[in-house]
Amino acid sequence: MPSSSRNSCILYAPVTAVSIGLQRICFAIGNRVLEGDADVGSSSDFQVAAELPHGAVITALEQHAVSDLTGALDIILLIGSGDSVFVANSSSQEGRSGGSHLSQFVLDDMARVLRLRSLGQGGGALAVTAMNSAYLIREETLCSVHTSATPPLLVRYAVTGLGVALAADAVVVRDDAAMAVFTGTYAGSIAVWRVPPAGTRGRNNEEETGITHGAVNPISWIIAHRPGCAVFAVKVTILRDIAASDHVRFCVATCSDDRTATLYVSNSVPAFSSMMEGMRWKCCWRGVGASFSRRRVFDVSLLLIAEHGGMLLLATGGEDGSVQVFGFPSQELIRATTTLTSPTEAAEGEVAPVAPVRLLHRGHQHDGRGVYKVALLRNPASDATAVVSCGFDGAVHHTPVSPCPGRSAMIVLRNVQPRRHVRGVLCDNEGSFLACTEDELIVFLQGATAKEQRLPIPITGTKKELPSCLSVAVGSCWRRRQQYLLTLLGTTGGKVYGMWYSSTGAQPQCQKEEDEEVEMRDVVVLLHASASQASKVLLVRGILRQERVLLVSVHASGVLIVLEVDPFHGIASKVWMTSQCAGVHTTTLSMCMLAPQLVTQHEEYEQQKQQQGQDPELQQQYLCLFVGDDDGCISVDLVQTMGDACANTNLLPRERLFQGAIASVTRQASHMKGPCERITVVSAQGEVRVLLLHVGGRNVDILPVSSPLRLPWRISSVLAYSETVAVTLFGTDISVYRRHPSRFSWYLVAEYHGVRAPRLLSATISTDLSGVGGIPVFVCHCSDGVQAEWFTCDALSGTRILLGGAIIGREYNTTLFLPSPASAVICGGENSMLTAFSLPYSSQMCMDTPVAFTGPHDSNILAMATCAATGDSGSVRFVTVGGLATLALWEWSMHHSWRVIAHVGQHRESVAGGEAEGRGVPRFLSVCVTCEDIVVGGSDGKVRLFSLSEGLQLRRKVLLCASTPKPVMAVATLSAKDRLVVMGDTNGVLGVCGVADGSVTARLTWARSAVNAIAVGRQLQPWLQQQDGPRQMKTEEGNMFAVWRVLVAMDSGEVALLHVGVSAIEMVCAVRVGLTAARGVCWIPGLPRDDADTDVAVTVNDERLACLFIREVSEATGRTEMLYVAWHTRVNVRGVSGLAVASLMERSLCAVVVGEGVEVVSLPTYGST
Repeated sequence: MPSSSRNSCILYAPVTAVSIGLQRICFAIGNRVLEGDADVGSSSDFQVAAELPHGAVITALEQHAVSDLTGALDIILLIGSGDSVFVANSSSQEGRSGGSHLSQFVLDDMARVLRLRSLGQGGGALAVTAMNSAYLIREETLCSVHTSATPPLLVRYAVTGLGVALAADAVVVRDDAAMAVFTGTYAGSIAVWRVPPAGTRGRNNEEETGITHGAVNPISWIIAHRPGCAVFAVKVTILRDIAASDHVRFCVATCSDDRTATLYVSNSVPAFSSMMEGMRWKCCWRGVGASFSRRRVFDVSLLLIAEHGGMLLLATGGEDGSVQVFGFPSQELIRATTTLTSPTEAAEGEVAPVAPVRLLHRGHQHDGRGVYKVALLRNPASDATAVVSCGFDGAVHHTPVSPCPGRSAMIVLRNVQPRRHVRGVLCDNEGSFLACTEDELIVFLQGATAKEQRLPIPITGTKKELPSCLSVAVGSCWRRRQQYLLTLLGTTGGKVYGMWYSSTGAQPQCQKEEDEEVEMRDVVVLLHASASQASKVLLVRGILRQERVLLVSVHASGVLIVLEVDPFHGIASKVWMTSQCAGVHTTTLSMCMLAPQLVTQHEEYEQQKQQQGQDPELQQQYLCLFVGDDDGCISVDLVQTMGDACANTNLLPRERLFQGAIASVTRQASHMKGPCERITVVSAQGEVRVLLLHVGGRNVDILPVSSPLRLPWRISSVLAYSETVAVTLFGTDISVYRRHPSRFSWYLVAEYHGVRAPRLLSATISTDLSGVGGIPVFVCHCSDGVQAEWFTCDALSGTRILLGGAIIGREYNTTLFLPSPASAVICGGENSMLTAFSLPYSSQMCMDTPVAFTGPHDSNILAMATCAATGDSGSVRFVTVGGLATLALWEWSMHHSWRVIAHVGQHRESVAGGEAEGRGVPRFLSVCVTCEDIVVGGSDGKVRLFSLSEGLQLRRKVLLCASTPKPVMAVATLSAKDRLVVMGDTNGVLGVCGVADGSVTARLTWARSAVNAIAVGRQLQPWLQQQDGPRQMKTEEGNMFAVWRVLVAMDSGEVALLHVGVSAIEMVCAVRVGLTAARGVCWIPGLPRDDADTDVAVTVNDERLACLFIREVSEATGRTEMLYVAWHTRVNVRGVSGLAVASLMERSLCAVVVGEGVEVVSLPTYGST
């Protein structure tokens, strides 16, 4: 079985190691090490610095500085994988050295490398293994590793009697001092032992060659966690006392599966000490309880900074995806350990009263199975501190430790009589905070030093005339008034006031045509009570347009008013439209200016020629209004203007989209160049619908859905939404999510806690006149009715993705390639989520990927299959099945994006079946599609036949093996036109089913091993007729002697080649592809290479991807077929569960392997090696 090294086009997998240096930052994903600048700006580009053999798991990374012959400083990478240490050039040196070099040191104790530690320039490196061994690698060995032919010098020191270590760290106090090694055990304790100084290694003649050995004993113990709780991570740093510069203290941070993290500090010891005496430890902090973490804590990190008189930062990452950073004042840690007298204080469990400051708390920074690694990063250029977190989701997040702090201010003075109340809060597009009480508008500008502005509101103060809503007109003033913004204030009496304020805090001034400067009126009545019939203003929006304001207001009486107003004198120049709406049930009002419908280039040239020199007010414009209510209905109105002419059209009269309230309506910027506008509607619970707005055709296109899509995180209310940013509320936490089309999916940017007043809560996403919004985001709230707090989340203060961001943090069960025009890969996950991403060099540019979303599935998605073409060249359909007996029919189209056409679940399936399931709700494990049916294999041994065109109606159930029903793990379509399928269960039973009548026409039990996957190849009818193969009955469609090549992936690790016909199944041959179960098998599409009798397929098990050749050969007894492995390669994805073959471009194929991540491996043309 020849081995082949195939490069991975894409590898999304958990991050297993991280190393941060002064100039570079490195991450390990699968068998790769990626490297980028430590100054992680938005333009950071990470490249592959080293690639280990396929299948290798990297457990440790370190950067080591060496000097070359010219004295220049180079960085080499030390990589720990298994029982080996690899040495590689940094990518920044590969260009000078002429290529990448990778050398390997094999350690003799066959133990996993836990920690690699650079001992400084000229000091070599230290490797600590799981067998409590430490290997010293000389500097000259590292420098000459690529050129020397002699065995490298490795000096080993080991501690016996400690068992197996799970985590380790090492620290060097001084160049001439011993190195302290800290190893965490499965028993919850930390062993401290020493390695002799590096200077003593060269004085022994017996250490000149080979691997030398030395035994050391533990010098101290830290009982950090309860017995039996494994220590997941140990990090150590040195704390120096200013009063005693020749003494040091060791700070040790640990975490364990008991859901706690600890910080221990030692007593003061001399820096030049050999540490032979027993050290004493004090537990200065223990993070415990639900307020700290509800799940296990996987990693910790330490960093000592000089700010605030010296502070020790401790970062933690947990299984629940949380990232936290705590700050400990250095002087308090020193004072807490100055009274240490008893060496057993650590065992007694005393905790010194050192209260940390929580600098960062992200409850769900990473999705899925949590955070694997955290590392604190210090930028020497800007003195900014950040935490880098790496998760099971394969993403690397960079989060400032001290993000942009929130501002707070007292809105209502407590000594004011009568007592006032905050009636509304808001942030404008520039980040200024606005609040209104019964009689004044308070403005806090974005600058931290700007003074507040309190503007009186000229209302009576009675209950009939109180502020009811607050808004800011979109756009800026014209000419010399661009620094002024207009606040729109609606009242319970039906009035709308306009109040000017300056973004610089200056007094509002107006520039007239005569160049006279006069003071602008502070307050202008834009809408009088008579125009609104004195009905309460619920929502108000405005757009500054030339020297007018387009004002839209929704009133409690159910009236929507659109008018143009003079913002200086409050004179309405024209009422554009009045219509009926939902009134008090209205939840959202959105408006945007749209361009005319796209025309041909010649017509566009003629229009531009006619409009040259024309007044902008005389050009054609469209104002689109979207009104949503709490019943899930939306109405769309279009106002067309050209000069004084105005025409309005009701495009959509109250169409119901959701069961709950509508929260947001936005316009997608990425779809602006099409013949129509794509509008996204989001409900308060995070459900998403898409509608198409044809401006020129004056109609709205809405396709029906069976179940709306949902945003893929926990949501109780959506506060604001745009194409790339979402602000949501869950409990008392506000979360800001962001995505970047073509780069990464949704991820958490910022999180704010302790919000307890949803009524006085607002989120603003900066938008332009077209309605397109993005970063920055402003969030404000007033929880106690007196004091307000507001936050700013921009590109610098929020979390940035350095790497990954395309997959979810849970295992994938299945994958599918969607053909053109989608040309994308979709993956079904354990958490009922679908992920879609495009392949490199793919010709499609229509799909907005990567993206993750949830649909009707409430349990894991287990299988998928594509449907036949529907005749619409701009769409593709597929089906998904999963737990809780869920089946869904999906469609992706170039215009409407994703939607669920129909679905059935456990309740609807049991009703349609007419009988209750005696053993609970079955899981749907496999699926395939014919021209009229959807065939689903269940965990109860039954195959269900659903109608493809009648709303997924259940037609009948078929038992594959009535005597011993077993879960049907695989089904595949033999002939879509003839409605024939082949299926297999976990007992090794294979069968052919005619879907038309539900009969099982052929069965075969080849081996008592589960059938995991089935792939149907080409039809062999002519050859089998000549060879007198198994005689087939003529079907109703006239298909005589129909026989297909079929490959079956078995749980025993074998792949079997079968000849399958309507009434017979013949076993041809089988080949073993590995020691583990074969998880998937696919035929490679296209013609054979040279020989017309050769077919090619790929299969995957838990370890490797293999290419299979099926060739027809002639023997003395006749012609037969041979199945053999042409080549194989290791895969880097763990827990392999699915396989698909996808097309990159013309005559270029790749294999997509899913499990704990996604790997795309390029395939040679038609399987050639």
